[in-house]
Amino acid sequence: MYSKASNKEQYGMLYSDSDNLVTIYIAFGLGLKDRSGCHFSAINCHGTQMYDTTFDPNPTANQLGLKNLCDTLYNLTSQQISDYRVKIDSTTGTPEIACFTKDLETFLAPMNWQLIMKIN
Repeated sequence: MYSKASNKEQYGMLYSDSDNLVTIYIAFGLGLKDRSGCHFSAINCHGTQMYDTTFDPNPTANQLGLKNLCDTLYNLTSQQISDYRVKIDSTTGTPEIACFTKDLETFLAPMNWQLIMKIN
């Protein structure tokens, strides 16, 4: 018994802070999976992914809603970051939050500036 414990101590994987992390993906436009082709006892049957055909990301209100959600995540207070236990990047000291609207906003910023310059 002692030799098994000693072996695990020497050659086992060490505990890490990243072992208890959960990655959360927020996705829009997805519907419930169709599992009609799955037998109720088939644990490996994942079904067919269905999409919400009524979801349209193009209206301004929907785009602003997505942007506001991302802005809320990026502007969490230090208390909220602590409460939600958001992982902090060890090199930059910022929360590890990724949202596509931030990259899109950065990409579109020079284009908007050029567009404003051409109009004026």
